[in-house]
Amino acid sequence: MREAVLAELARGPRLKASTLFTLGVVGLILFSFLVVGVAMLIHHGLGDWLLASASAGCLALWAYVVWQYVSGVRQQSQMSLQDRLDELEELRRSNLVTQDEFERIYAAIHSSRGVPLK
Repeated sequence: MREAVLAELARGPRLKASTLFTLGVVGLILFSFLVVGVAMLIHHGLGDWLLASASAGCLALWAYVVWQYVSGVRQQSQMSLQDRLDELEELRRSNLVTQDEFERIYAAIHSSRGVPLK
């Protein structure tokens, strides 16, 4: 897990396929519950409103979670070079990365931005 965190620090945050797949499956399930709830509402009248309203609320919450995830990754990926280097320096000061890891990540951050090493 540590290597995955260090790799993300070096190359920057990205949307993870497994997370997107999971969110997509959950979204499809919630949408199918909404369709079933609306069909029950149409065929049985207002007495069966609970499934439709609960799944609509859950679908709205799901959309908010997806939006927050995507915008959070986008915001982190737009961090300035100096902010990323400051974050890396803080990890080194806290002794959370070795000197070799620091140098490797430092070089990767610079190369990902197309900035030559100093």
